[in-house]
Amino acid sequence: MNRPHLFHYSKLLLYLCSEELFEMKKTLKFLLGMLGGAAIGTTIVCIFVLLIDGDLSGFHSFSEIKMGKLALSISYCFLSLAIAVVLNIMLHEAGHLLFGLLTGYKFVSYRAFSFTLMKNQQGHFIWKRFSISGTLGQCLMEPPRDVKPEKLPYFWYNAGGVIVNLLLAIGSVALLRSSHLPMFWECFFFMMAFVATALALINGLPLQSAGLNNDGSNILQLYRHPEKRTDLQHQLLIVAETSKGKRTVEMPAEWFPNPVITDYKETITLATKNNYICWLEDNLRFGEALQEIETLMEHAQEVAQLVRMELGCDWLMLELVVQNRPSQIERINTKQQWDYLQTTSKYSAMRLATLYAWQLIHEHNPEEAEKVFTQLKNNQNSYAFLGEARTAIALIEHIKTIYHGTRTNTESAQ
Repeated sequence: MNRPHLFHYSKLLLYLCSEELFEMKKTLKFLLGMLGGAAIGTTIVCIFVLLIDGDLSGFHSFSEIKMGKLALSISYCFLSLAIAVVLNIMLHEAGHLLFGLLTGYKFVSYRAFSFTLMKNQQGHFIWKRFSISGTLGQCLMEPPRDVKPEKLPYFWYNAGGVIVNLLLAIGSVALLRSSHLPMFWECFFFMMAFVATALALINGLPLQSAGLNNDGSNILQLYRHPEKRTDLQHQLLIVAETSKGKRTVEMPAEWFPNPVITDYKETITLATKNNYICWLEDNLRFGEALQEIETLMEHAQEVAQLVRMELGCDWLMLELVVQNRPSQIERINTKQQWDYLQTTSKYSAMRLATLYAWQLIHEHNPEEAEKVFTQLKNNQNSYAFLGEARTAIALIEHIKTIYHGTRTNTESAQ
């Protein structure tokens, strides 16, 4: 449903009117919720009656509906809805895959929910578990390398999922109108049409959700700003190489420019900045990486909560290693940040590097830190992005060297 910007961003309410807008939004949500609930309830009743009796002409109250058929119709509708959601998400991502392959892209990974199909270093297909907050699926592909960035075929790759959802919606409506189907299949194709249309609109209209660009927003940005196609090409290549086991330090340096950010809601440039910070970390230039993150976090209120949480994990690690200022660590490591770090450490190797630094430097607990390191080394081949796991291992080894060197110097001075 989204292309691989490693961090995701959303809009900010203007400071001077944020409270008024917040109250207005709450009121509007309440009113729209009431109206929407009433409309949905009425629509569902009409659907059930149509599925049971074929028309609404004789319907005046629930007492005229056979309760057995009503219960069966409701069961079919909910079952069909669950199946339709899963199928539409899977086929949406398959649409990205199909149109990507047709325009010269190569397969990297295909994810529905947390189930991810990837190619290993030997070229064999394997299944892994991976998820990203705010997304239900994702198809990542390697762009053609022999194409100039301004000629990068971005439209069909991004639009492929929406096109498939629209085709599913049209096909489902055609089947409903052209033939008399048993009750279950009427429910199923109605839900397929409903979910497919909803996904097409949610992904096709240029929107952001939880700081994530959808397909329509990506297409619009790349159309309006052709220079950003270079950034997209580099981002896709970085993800492809990372999935094959390469670290960022082993990739061409020109893939990691340091952009000047003027709009902190603009996702592609911010993703490029994030990649630059990751490259600095992998080159062990911790001081520069910390400075870049601190500069970004000066604009924390202009970026989505998700990106603040993601940046906060790296910020905490770098602060521990470079400065280790208690007041700054307390500021960074809020309860919300810590909970996010713990949750994402289940699938992100870099989060384990942060946990290692926390246990070693802040908690002064080398035994617990070593347990974190052992967990990472034992599971490194299970991560979706092997290159990130290799980077995390290298960072931990460097952090360990810094820590023991600092302790030796301190003890010598005493």
